[in-house]
Amino acid sequence: MSVNDRYVISPHRPLRCLGVALFIMLLTNTLQAWYHYHDTYDSDRALAQLKKQHQQTLADHHDLLKKYHQAMSSVNDHQQQLALQTAMTDELGIRLGQMQQKVLDLNKELVFYQTITQGNNTGELQIRELELRQDKTEADHYRFRVVITQGQNLNAPITGQVELTLNHSNADESQSSSIAAEHNLNLRHVQVLEGAFKTETHAAPESITVTLRQDNKTLLTRNFDWLPE
Repeated sequence: MSVNDRYVISPHRPLRCLGVALFIMLLTNTLQAWYHYHDTYDSDRALAQLKKQHQQTLADHHDLLKKYHQAMSSVNDHQQQLALQTAMTDELGIRLGQMQQKVLDLNKELVFYQTITQGNNTGELQIRELELRQDKTEADHYRFRVVITQGQNLNAPITGQVELTLNHSNADESQSSSIAAEHNLNLRHVQVLEGAFKTETHAAPESITVTLRQDNKTLLTRNFDWLPE
């Protein structure tokens, strides 16, 4: 190779360089646009999926909230029904107890009257029974029940007064008494008197006396012990 062959003189072509530069710029912009398009597409798709999931979550939450309110309403209804049934059960229990006590009292009355009508008693005037009960609400109040009988065949009833007298022992060992209750006596065969009285002193009486009077005349008197301690 000769020395003259080392250098090759080419004509200057500025348009060719400009075309290459424009091609490179176009390629770069195309790649950037393609990347931006795919990036935006992926973002939009992800956002759409998130919106769809959010809407589904809201729908599920609304459905669960509705079911929760329905369940709470059902629970409240059951609680109200249970409270009503409990109250009814308690009321029926009280009424049953009252009816059972009434049956016992009626059975007692039946036996008592059967005894009288069958002639298993004397013909004398009798104070057959005195029942005392302390009031449940007021300690100084008492309820009583007195049964008076006679077996004679009378044309007219025995009339008069029935007195209940409380007997006390004083501090000086003396005795005192006070009338607690009075009722009209109107007796042919059986008379049952019921009522209440209040004790006047804090000390309980020692005994209670039932007296039958007619025209200021004492027909019959009977003493009963006070309530047991």
